[in-house]
Amino acid sequence: MKRKKYYYLDPVIIRIPGIKTLFEKSVGKRDARQNQVCSNGEVHTTPFIDAKVNSYNAHIEKLLLKTTNELAPMIQEANSLLVEYSLMESHKGGELPEGCGEEAQRQKAAVAANYALEERRKEEILKRLAKIRTESDIVDEMLVHCQERAERLLNSRICRYWSGVLCQNPDKDKLENFPKIKYQDSPGRKAYVTNKEKLHTMIDRVLNL
Repeated sequence: MKRKKYYYLDPVIIRIPGIKTLFEKSVGKRDARQNQVCSNGEVHTTPFIDAKVNSYNAHIEKLLLKTTNELAPMIQEANSLLVEYSLMESHKGGELPEGCGEEAQRQKAAVAANYALEERRKEEILKRLAKIRTESDIVDEMLVHCQERAERLLNSRICRYWSGVLCQNPDKDKLENFPKIKYQDSPGRKAYVTNKEKLHTMIDRVLNL
């Protein structure tokens, strides 16, 4: 697998537009002084937090959609290979020509040669399908790590910011130690999961996984 193809999933070089802010703690103190902390029941937030979470959600949505697009050609290739494999499987166990004459022997040899070719091709298809399955698993793992890294980055920014809010707010005892963050259940995630499961189901049925 060409990892450069999935450079955007490298958690080491992750960049989330709108997440990085200088002096988050000072910004938190300022927002607390300006009474920007609002509550929704027992949950508190600020425009700053909402903006950061929206930036995070937009970034993850972009990653999911891009990864979904990367899966599309893999699904097409797997489907094409499976159709070819099924056609060869349907020929399995065909009757050999009867008789012992020269023509019958020639036909038997041709059938045997064709059978050997088909068996080699089926083996190639199974190996390729296994490789596609492995690549999909690796990409899925990279995506999970990238999301986890992005979430940690978001939380670290909000944590510094919220410490400023707590320092400045006289009612800090009424505030949670860390604000509850609502992550978006995005269309991109649904599309990615659907395509991934479709690919795995197709391949696993043949590989008997």
